[in-house]
Formats: sequence, C-alpha cells, structure tokens
Amino acid sequence: MKRFFLVLVLFFSAFSLFSQSQKAQDLLEEGFQYFSLGKYNLAISKYEEAIQVDPQFSGAYYELAYTYYAIKEYDKAISYAKKVIKMKKGNESLSIVLIGNIYDIQGKYSKAIKTYHSGIKSYPNDHMLYFNLGVTYYNHKDYKNAQTNFIESIKINPRHASSHVYLGWSLDAQNQSFKAILPITYALMLEPNSKRSVTWLKWLKKELNYKVEK
Repeated sequence: MKRFFLVLVLFFSAFSLFSQSQKAQDLLEEGFQYFSLGKYNLAISKYEEAIQVDPQFSGAYYELAYTYYAIKEYDKAISYAKKVIKMKKGNESLSIVLIGNIYDIQGKYSKAIKTYHSGIKSYPNDHMLYFNLGVTYYNHKDYKNAQTNFIESIKINPRHASSHVYLGWSLDAQNQSFKAILPITYALMLEPNSKRSVTWLKWLKKELNYKVEK
C-alpha cells in the first residue's frame, strides 16, 4: 500500500511539473507572437509570466534579454543574459553572443573581444561564437583576425553561409580578391534563393567582371 501511494505521489508530481513546464512554454510562445508584431512590452510581460511559472526556464530569460536588446535597453539585456549563462540550463552561447554584440554596439571593443574569447573557452564547438568574434574583428578592420575566426567557424559548421561570405570579404579587404571568390561562390551554393544571396551574387559578378582577366 505504501509503495502504491508513493507511485501515485511521484506520478502526480511528474504530471504537475509537466503541466507547469507546458504552461511556461505556452506563455513563451505568446511572447514570440507579440515580439513578431513589434509589441515588445506585451512580449516582456509574457516572458515574465513564464518565469513566474518556471523560475528555471532559461529560454524565457534569454527572450527577455533579446527583447531588451531589440528596444536598446542594453543594461537590462546584459543582466538577463548573464542570468542565463549562470543558470547553465540552455541558451548560454546565444547569451554570450548577445552580450558581445551589445558591447560592440556600445563601442566597448575590448570587452566584446574578451567576451567572445571567454565564451569560446567554455564552448569551443559553437561556431556562432567564432563567427561573431570574426564579425567584430571585421567591423574594426582587423581583417586577419577576422579571417582566422571565420575559418574556425567553417571548420565547425561548413554549411554556415554567412561565415563563407565574411571570409570572402575579409580576404578581399586584404587585397586577395581572387581567393575571395571561392567562399562567396560556396555561400551561394549553400543559400541560393535568399534575399541576401542577391547581394552576394552582385558582389561576385562585380569581382568577376572587373578583377579577373583569365
């Protein structure tokens, strides 16, 4: 009888946790919908409700961070992103990227670089950390370091089109236009029909028309 009672207790506890988790997920999805409509305050309220239901729901903390990033409330965005990293329940790498991007936007170049390097030490197999580090170097015209990190990103995820594109642009910025053609071409093979691929194709045609004689 005691064993049967224990099984019932465990069953209802598990059911309660499942229901709680599902409710938090539903609130998160409502937040997504509001965010997509540009109703950021409503999105924030739904993410906060999700956290009240499940205080360990890292996805809700990350979406709060991202929403505050979208409305340029950077201090709040960083605060929530750091909570995600500390929790270690998912979305850590995304949060590191978010913090790095904010520092870069704020002109805190050294802090952005340091954030990405620290993230890579903790998550060495996440290509987006290398990619965003490369973008930061690229935006500050450190093309050699940018090139190195785009290559590392490609090693981890060869199908990440943006890494190939930025690798090509980094090579072109170092007067290696002919070498730049290959990664841009490969990016177009990976992503032939997107809006941004039109821009890549225009760049490629320009290189072929004006810089390649043979």
